Amino acid sequence: MLFNVVKILLIILIFSANAQTFAQTSEKGMIPKGDVALSNGLIQGTRWALLIGITDYPSSATFDVQKLKASVKDAQALADLLKDPQRGGFESGQVSVLTNEKATRRNILINLNEIAKKVAKDDMFVFFFSGHGYYSGGGDTTYLIPYDYDMSDPETTCINFDDLSSKIQKMEASKVLMILDACHAGGVKPKGARDVGASVVTKYCEAFKSASGRYMLLSSDESEISWETEESGVFTRFLLDGLNGKADKNEDGIVTFMETANYVENTVPDYTRRNFPREQKPTRRGDLGGAQRGDIPLAINMYVVNRLR
Repeated sequence: MLFNVVKILLIILIFSANAQTFAQTSEKGMIPKGDVALSNGLIQGTRWALLIGITDYPSSATFDVQKLKASVKDAQALADLLKDPQRGGFESGQVSVLTNEKATRRNILINLNEIAKKVAKDDMFVFFFSGHGYYSGGGDTTYLIPYDYDMSDPETTCINFDDLSSKIQKMEASKVLMILDACHAGGVKPKGARDVGASVVTKYCEAFKSASGRYMLLSSDESEISWETEESGVFTRFLLDGLNGKADKNEDGIVTFMETANYVENTVPDYTRRNFPREQKPTRRGDLGGAQRGDIPLAINMYVVNRLR
C-alpha cells in the first residue's frame, strides 16, 4: 500500500566529537571585518550534504503516485541555508542536490557512497530526502521512493530505509543529520564594531565541540499526514523559520537542535489545525542510542547578531 504522501521528514542527529573554535589565517576562514561567517576553517572537519527533492514522479499503472508541489523547493531552500556562510557555513562544493529525474536510485546511492569514502572522523554529513515514501503494510519495511521507482519490486527499485540508515551510521563521520519528510514519518523507524559576531561564533563552536547525541525529529505521527502548500512543506517551512532564528528562544544568537524541535512541535500542530482537515504533530525521539550531552548548535541567528552590533 502506497501512502499518498505529502512528504517525509525525519531528523536524525548523530553528534559526538571535536570542534575547533577559530582558524588562525584568512585562508582557513578567518571572519572578515563586518561579517559573521561559519566555514570549514572555523570548525575541525568538513561538512558534507546530499539533498534530494522529487515532485514530478512518473505515473504508475498499478499505484496512485501523486505529483508533489514543494519537494524540490524544500531541498533547494535547505541547500541555500546550509551554504549561507552566516547561517550554515557549508562549502558550496560539499553540498550536492539531486532533484526529479536526477534523483534516481542509482544516483542517490552513488553520491552517498562517494561521500562515505571522503568523510573523516571529525566531519559532519547531512542527508535530506523530500518526496514519497512507502510503508509495506504486511511488514515493518519503509522505503524512500526515488524518481525511477517500480512499485512491483520496491526492494530492488526503491531505497530501503533500514539499509540507508545502516549505510549512514557506518560512515566514519561523527556528526550526522538525516532529514526525511512525508506523512506517516513515524513509521520510519561576524566581526562587528563591538566584536559581537566573533563572540557568537565562538559560542557556537564551543557548543558544537561539547555536545553529542543521537536524535530524531519526525514530521508527523505514523497515523498522520504531513501537509504541503504550493510554496513548501509545512514542516520544512517551520523548520527553516526556526533555523533562521525564530527557534532561538533565549536569543543568544545560536539556534540549537532542542530549540528547533520545540519550535516545530509548537507551531506545526497549531498551523495545521487552522488550515488543513487534520492536525499534524511532529515528534522527537532520543532512542537511537549513544550518550547524550549538551544541545547541538545548528545555525547562527543573524537577527540577534545584527541587533547587538
